[in-house]
Amino acid sequence: MPLSSATCGLDLCVYLDEAQASVDAFANYASPRRLYEALTVLNEGAAAWQSGALGPGFGAYFTERGYEYSQRNPAALARRTRAAYQRRYAGETVTMQPHLKVDQASSPDQCLRVYWYVDEQRKRLVVGHVGRHLPD
Repeated sequence: MPLSSATCGLDLCVYLDEAQASVDAFANYASPRRLYEALTVLNEGAAAWQSGALGPGFGAYFTERGYEYSQRNPAALARRTRAAYQRRYAGETVTMQPHLKVDQASSPDQCLRVYWYVDEQRKRLVVGHVGRHLPD
């Protein structure tokens, strides 16, 4: 599945090259439709946030749509695992903590996660990983 800003909506989400590489590596995922739906919900959440209509926050928004959401992730800050959550964006290193938990599968190749960084200044979600659960 090719990822692009068009997939998530121009000026709403930015997909980094690492996001494309991660989704390509996740090609054995059993439900491409569920992946597409998760990215659509992410786009809708980004649009609501950008317009000021998000309401109580991303957590409530995604929960109402049937997704588990984590705003913070201790593994993203831990010395042993933080590199897996870091990406280069706009000339700096950013850390992806917010993420959608799309599936709770027992096998790693079916445990879909979407991780991003919130660019408050540009009001964009910067998606850095779409695929298997990153290390804890």
